[in-house]
Amino acid sequence: MKETKTKRTRRRFSDEFKRDCVELYRQHGITAKHVCEQFGVSPSSLARWVNQFDQVPAKGKPSYQELERELREMKDALRKKRVENDFLKKASDYFASQRCKGIER
Repeated sequence: MKETKTKRTRRRFSDEFKRDCVELYRQHGITAKHVCEQFGVSPSSLARWVNQFDQVPAKGKPSYQELERELREMKDALRKKRVENDFLKKASDYFASQRCKGIER
């Protein structure tokens, strides 16, 4: 008796389904094995999806590089403000001392 192999069709999962599986695995503390059993996906597929979502930032969420750039810009702006404030304090002290000298005369 000859067994005939049936050709398996490749299953396709939506991005939403993949995102849900990855979210369950990451945020809700469910093990990868349990997620795979629950949704009928292979461990290698789940691992690939996790890597995929690590590399592509979710819509509306900035990437790590964008956050680093923004932090650098904010630090530069803060440093400039401090320099401006130091200058204004010195100028204020100078004019206050000049005003006091004028009153004493």
